[in-house]
Parts: sequence; structure tokens; C-alpha cells
Amino acid sequence: MTGTSVIQKTNAPDETAVELALAAAVNAFRQICIQQMDLGIETRGEPRQWQAGRVLRGSRIELVGPGCTWSLAVACNELTAMVLTRILFAMEVKDLPGSEDIEDALGEIVNVIGGLFKSVRARDGEHLDLGLPVFVRTGGKGFGIDGATCLAQHIVTTDELSLEIILSHKLHK
Repeated sequence: MTGTSVIQKTNAPDETAVELALAAAVNAFRQICIQQMDLGIETRGEPRQWQAGRVLRGSRIELVGPGCTWSLAVACNELTAMVLTRILFAMEVKDLPGSEDIEDALGEIVNVIGGLFKSVRARDGEHLDLGLPVFVRTGGKGFGIDGATCLAQHIVTTDELSLEIILSHKLHK
């Protein structure tokens, strides 16, 4: 992803802790792909600082706990959003998903990832409240929390669809 701005780290936790949490979010997405969409995925490259840039579609959800906020997002291009929508809603290849369908599909994906992520964090003793998914269509802004540690992992599906799992973590003052 080529970017024009980088979300800066301030009042942020150790990047290694966020990287480990990002791996848990990616594993949650992998479970969804296998169980609900019969779709394999693989990571490409190492997790890196999220860089806002080109226009993307996606959805994000916040998880708030004592002392911190997590933001989990799925971001992709228009084609990937349409194909994921078709697969998730068992639409025919010839069917063109509308904007509402795409928003619903991406919101459902991030909501399920968020729920699985919440249960993983609970096993580690961190209790979080799960918010509602918010659809994002922008030049990349809106997928992370300003002033937070914000990492992204590039994912490619077996069908060569490309997307990003983005995880931000900010400690409360």
C-alpha cells in the first residue's frame, strides 16, 4: 500500500504486543474464511505500520476495555469487497452486489472477527466491550485510531483477492 500519511505512535503500548494481537485477529479472519466462506488465506510480508493512502472500502469496530481501546478493521479494494460479499451471501457470480450488501458483508466480517478477538483477549484476562461495526470508504483514513500503535497485515486469498487486517491499540490516559 502506498500511503500519504502514517498514523503516529503516542501514548501507545509496546508494538510487539500489538503485533501478537494482530496475529490473533488474522487467525480469527482465517477461521471465518474457512468456516463461512470456504476460502483459504495466507499472509504476505510482515506486519507493518498502517499507512493511509488510496481509496478503500472496509469496516472497523472498536473494542473498549479498562485503560485502552482497540480498533479492528478490514480494508480492501472495490473488487475484493464485491467478491467477498458474493461469497458471504452466496450470491451468483453474475449478481452485482449493491452498496448496502457490501456494507453489510464487510460489517459482518469485522463483527465476527471482533467477537473472536474479544474472546481471545478475555482468555488473556482483558475484558472488552464490543462496539458496532462502522463502514468506511475513504482514502484510508478512518481505519485506525489517531495517535495509536496501528499495524496492518496484508492478506491474499486463494483466489488472489487482496485485503488488509488493521489493528490499532491506544492506552487511555
